[in-house]
Amino acid sequence: MIKALRKTSLIDYPDKIASVIFTGGCNFSCDYCYNIELVHNHHTMKTIPYDYILEILLSRKHLINHVVITGGEPTIHLEMITFIKQLKENGFTIKLDSNASNKNFPAFLELIDYVAVDYKAPFHYYDEIVDYKINQNLLKENFQKAKSINHEFRSVIWKNHPFLDNVNEIVDVIGNSKYYIQNIKFMNDFIPLEETELNDFVEKLKDKKINAQLR
Repeated sequence: MIKALRKTSLIDYPDKIASVIFTGGCNFSCDYCYNIELVHNHHTMKTIPYDYILEILLSRKHLINHVVITGGEPTIHLEMITFIKQLKENGFTIKLDSNASNKNFPAFLELIDYVAVDYKAPFHYYDEIVDYKINQNLLKENFQKAKSINHEFRSVIWKNHPFLDNVNEIVDVIGNSKYYIQNIKFMNDFIPLEETELNDFVEKLKDKKINAQLR
């Protein structure tokens, strides 16, 4: 269920120029989502045929042979697996952006080259943050499976985010993985951290030997 294509991106795939595919729909309903139209209004958006997207990507492959698949949440669409196989057969390198909460997630991992996993909150806060009943065991298992390929974890934080008082859980979850922190933009009732607060949080993570960076 592809809803949009960005033909060229310099920022979505680390160290690569990529095209970005946006899928519609998500099992989460985060109040701070930056792609909220793709989550709540995707049914009103035109669906772009897979064959048409592949045709465009192939016509530009001499320029760009890396593809990012994002959403929404791509792993809720099983047909995306067939499409990813087509991309791989045609020599594209694939990055997936995912919340890693779905049982289909490992099947995607087997096909892709890089995954960026959204780490939303300490596990006991997840349901509240994402407005969805999480299978915590599945989520934890999928987080570990993500580490089997090139990967990163990433989090959006704000004032009073539960991560600020749960650094030890971050240490347990992230381990040696790359971990990117993004300060929220002003949105609804969410207030960004002050620069000093943000830097202090990142330094606290680094003191725990977490490979944390601002994004």
